[in-house]
Amino acid sequence: MTPEELQVLLRRAEGECHDYKTKLHDTSTPKGKADLVIDVISMANTPREEDAHIVFGVKDQGNGQFDFLGVGSVPDDADWQQLLASAIEPTPRFSLEPIQLDETLYAVLTIARDRRGPFHVRREWRNKLNEHLGPATLVHGVTYYRRGSSNAVATGDTLRWIVQWMNGGSPEPLRGDNAPLEDAWERFLERVQRFSDARRFVLVAPRIEASGLATLRGLTAPPWSAVVDLDPLSEQGGLIGELEREMTLVRSLYRVLPSDETMALGGRNASQWIFAKGLTTGSEPPTPLTFRKWSAQYGRDLSRHLAQLAASLHPAPVTCLILGYDTSEIQILHSLLGDLAGSSGEALDVVIATDEASAYEQVAGPFEADVIPISLQQLCAGLARLEPEKSASDGPQRTLPSVSGAPVMLDAVDAPWIEEELEVLYLDPPSEESDDDSRDFLQGSEISWYALSRRADVDRSKTTSLHAKVARELDRGGRPVRVNLYHTSGAGGTTVARRVLWDLHYLYPCAILLGNPSAQHVGNKWAEDNAERIMRLGHVTQRRVLVLAESSRVPERLLSDLYDSLQNRQVSAVVLQVQRRAISAIDDQRVVQLPSFLLDQEADRFLEEYTRARPDRSLELRRIRHSGNQRERVPFHFGLAAYGRDFRGLDRYVMTRLDGLESAHREVLQHIALAHHYGQKGMPSQLFAEMLQVPATRPVSLAALLPDQVLDLLVQEEPGVWRMAHALFAEAVLSQLLSAGLQTTSQWKAGLADAAISFARLCHSGVGVVGDTELDLIERIFIYRDSRELMGTEQAASRSFSQLIEDISLPNSAVRLLQQLTLLFPSESHLHAHLARYQAVRMHDLARAKSSIDRALDLSNSDSVVYHMKGMIHRQEVYDLMDRKSTLGPVVRSAEVASEAFSTSRELRRDNEHGYISEVQMLLRLADYARQQVDGNNRPVFTYTGEYLVDTALEKSEDLLAQVAQLRTAEQPSKFAVKCRAQLDELYGNHEEAVQRYRSLLGRADVDSPSVRRSLVWVYLKKAGGQWHGLKPKDMQTIETLLQVNLREQSGDDRTMRLWIRAARHVSNPPSVDELIGQFSTWHLDNPSLESSYYLYVLHVLKYFDSSSPVARGEAERYMEECRRRAQYRTDRTKSFEWLGSGVGIGGLVHQSRLGEWDSNRNFFRHATLLSRVEGRVGQYVGPTKGWIDVNGLPVFYVPGRPGHQRRSAHHRVTCVVGFSYEGLRGWEVRDV
Repeated sequence: MTPEELQVLLRRAEGECHDYKTKLHDTSTPKGKADLVIDVISMANTPREEDAHIVFGVKDQGNGQFDFLGVGSVPDDADWQQLLASAIEPTPRFSLEPIQLDETLYAVLTIARDRRGPFHVRREWRNKLNEHLGPATLVHGVTYYRRGSSNAVATGDTLRWIVQWMNGGSPEPLRGDNAPLEDAWERFLERVQRFSDARRFVLVAPRIEASGLATLRGLTAPPWSAVVDLDPLSEQGGLIGELEREMTLVRSLYRVLPSDETMALGGRNASQWIFAKGLTTGSEPPTPLTFRKWSAQYGRDLSRHLAQLAASLHPAPVTCLILGYDTSEIQILHSLLGDLAGSSGEALDVVIATDEASAYEQVAGPFEADVIPISLQQLCAGLARLEPEKSASDGPQRTLPSVSGAPVMLDAVDAPWIEEELEVLYLDPPSEESDDDSRDFLQGSEISWYALSRRADVDRSKTTSLHAKVARELDRGGRPVRVNLYHTSGAGGTTVARRVLWDLHYLYPCAILLGNPSAQHVGNKWAEDNAERIMRLGHVTQRRVLVLAESSRVPERLLSDLYDSLQNRQVSAVVLQVQRRAISAIDDQRVVQLPSFLLDQEADRFLEEYTRARPDRSLELRRIRHSGNQRERVPFHFGLAAYGRDFRGLDRYVMTRLDGLESAHREVLQHIALAHHYGQKGMPSQLFAEMLQVPATRPVSLAALLPDQVLDLLVQEEPGVWRMAHALFAEAVLSQLLSAGLQTTSQWKAGLADAAISFARLCHSGVGVVGDTELDLIERIFIYRDSRELMGTEQAASRSFSQLIEDISLPNSAVRLLQQLTLLFPSESHLHAHLARYQAVRMHDLARAKSSIDRALDLSNSDSVVYHMKGMIHRQEVYDLMDRKSTLGPVVRSAEVASEAFSTSRELRRDNEHGYISEVQMLLRLADYARQQVDGNNRPVFTYTGEYLVDTALEKSEDLLAQVAQLRTAEQPSKFAVKCRAQLDELYGNHEEAVQRYRSLLGRADVDSPSVRRSLVWVYLKKAGGQWHGLKPKDMQTIETLLQVNLREQSGDDRTMRLWIRAARHVSNPPSVDELIGQFSTWHLDNPSLESSYYLYVLHVLKYFDSSSPVARGEAERYMEECRRRAQYRTDRTKSFEWLGSGVGIGGLVHQSRLGEWDSNRNFFRHATLLSRVEGRVGQYVGPTKGWIDVNGLPVFYVPGRPGHQRRSAHHRVTCVVGFSYEGLRGWEVRDV
């Protein structure tokens, strides 16, 4: 056998005629001899078309991955020939050969295709081993053969099959009804690849009566990504009723109805339980559905869910197991498989387990499914044995530090849900590693907790500073805060952050966000669910929680949503954000910038540590320490010099590993390098299946398929996901591969556009839906800038783009790339919007930009980001017209289109500040431009132009900024809001002059008087420093008059109503609550919105508290539910904007802005004395993070863990302050009476 032939063998999985052994059999012992004999007999007896092989020196990890260990030496073939000739009759033909491959020695035992059998152990030879072997081991007269990847005893039909083959029969394995039943279980395991973790598994099940099957719980053993349940009565004696409790101890289980909009996809160990026929409530059986009725009622929704599921699982191979124990479901099974196959493409593998094989041939044929004849009882019994029995001492104890100092244990029911999205640092000692495993960190792998516990890392100068800042914020308590660690790629930011986390996890609960590519499908739900998880950790431990959020795992957009959710829930947490930034930041109270290279003292420490470990590499290590090239002075370079094979400089090290590579291997390396360099992400090896000629249904093992010298450049960051060992490698690989044929490697970016298009084509599978993992890669590489999406923010107008786009020097090449992306992924609206942004900002081609953004809106007309981008493109047209000194009319027409787009963006995402600020910026510039157009250099800006958008620009800007202020309640305004406020104040000029100017406009018939009156209100409010309670009585009376006139003229105007609800509580003779309810009911009738629903529920609650009227209570509950429904997707839905004060009527309403800043000592707002304490009783206790207080019959949500309540606290009397949130009443500062 040649080394090339061995390389081909090493790409094969174990099976009937192919096996791997870590070590050679020890033929000096009886057991070693017996093991060798039974292995050879089993291979020789197995019917096959080719020679069989056993390769020694390879460890099969069982998940499609292999360790290539090699052997120290190979026995003489003659010795084994003599041994096996004495032990087996007749003696099979075989050979034992040593093969050297990539400097590693292997032994290959080849058993020829020999039909002189069956082969058996000789009686006399076996008798000599009786003292050493049990009677059931290697029995004389028994025929052994290979069943899958194991040795087995042949009986019945299997034995007849072997004998027939020995006599010239077919080697084809027995299938379907002809297959021997004793082989069914082993065949089943082989077909599902023993539930390898390199695959994903979906179960499709009909109605199964749990009462008749004691072993049904065996179905909980496999790692199901989804269960498609065809039983509408599954809760009542069916699968979920029997299995749910046990499954939720190891997996997060989500119930999904066909009508649900989304699923909680992509989390670690999460399972979707999809009820394909809905769920029936009650004991009456549902009316049977024909296939046509089922398809009409559920088909479209199920198809959508299965497409989402396939996208979340891609590119991993998927095995769909069908429990074929109800032939009435065959048509539905065919439909479901059609949907799955259409979404998953060639990656789908179908297995049907049934006791009626012939009935499922119709289903099996089109999907190339394997039908395994096995009873449900036997199947479940076999599955039950897959999971070994575990005692309470097995596995992690999941202990965490608590406020008392005593460790507390995380509830076993909560753990799978929390660990779905968070890696929690428990007090349990980390798993021990060998010295080789610990050294992996020094060679590019992510540092492990065990290595941190052994202090395998080298201290960095900024670690102490970061630790001190994080610890200070943890000690302070109170509202959530962010601490930012900025670093350049490859500077070691992840290691520094994890060192801080490890050192603090003994005192505080600590967790890491895992990241989830499928989070894009669930809106704000990902952020809200993770805020709940973090809150749960805080309440279990009664300590502030430290959360590590790495932008390489979680995009900044999702991190911002998470932070908003933490703020709205007042979760006591510190978020340590590790973000890559190309431009250095200045350290401040909550910011640390890690240098891109090692400082002198740091370099000295690295030199000392690595020289101690590898004194033989001291010269190379000293060269790096004293190198004048700062880019060489990074931690990884020291590790490479110490442990890299034949290291003589980085460029040369990479070059020697690229020389002589096959084109497919070079392409794999190029794609991985591009993903790492521009996206800071690893790549799933499964994406390379076609390139490396591996069937789509088989896991791709790069460790087995790539040469050793290539593996020197790579690390496997998680099973099946590979990246370059360091950012330096990624850039070096790209520069050397892309500069082929060019004069110097420095010109490598000339070929970047073509390389990027090739990468995009790889991510486009060509069949079914595009996977969430691939889309995440595309967005990070082509859209994000330093892990941030600029679209949907003010920076969308900047000239900044992703680093890859920036590195393409020719704009036409960049446009070609972006256009190609929209062709490859035509249904992805953000790619069309990103193309539109480039066409507008870089190419100044507004016509094409408008066409591209309109295409994006055709694809996604409910995406606030895309509408915001449309507003930005038309705003760019406004600015271009201004720069060209165009007349006011065309400028206003474009501004009106932009304003409408911004308005729609706000309607879709009211809790996003950018939709407000972007329009304010445009309005202020428009107002200033109009002043210059009409009045030249005169200062007043209130000149009437006849253009409504211009004449109301300042008043509308005030209204928008007021809404922004409400969004950021108790927080500092953003820098954008501060700048807009300053520009607006400058445009007003002197307050008295502004009042006179607006009053002079009120007398004119050709102006919009309601807008002028609102402008006057804003000017008066500005005189009082923006504080309603600071207004002079005379000015307050004037405001009341102005707003009352507006209410008579335009009773349903949004901007007037927002001003009136703030002003009404401060006038000398406030309106009654009934008057306000009447006014707001008219507003709601004309313009039903979240705000009108909110204030109607607030006013009816006030009326109910004052009167105990059951009608008022009913109306309060009705509008509360309507408000809750309208706010269901907002991250601020739990934030209280109004509070119950001590006044009467509307005077008993206190706006959030009056409560002042958050007092971390009190853990509540500073001016809480403005609020009224009400009495109630603890009603329902759900857990430490959820409960309700009954206040006069209305439920008030509160967090029982804050006052230390437990289940026994039910019905206790308490007092609390009450806030009005979109979700309902919320109780704060709860105290026992």
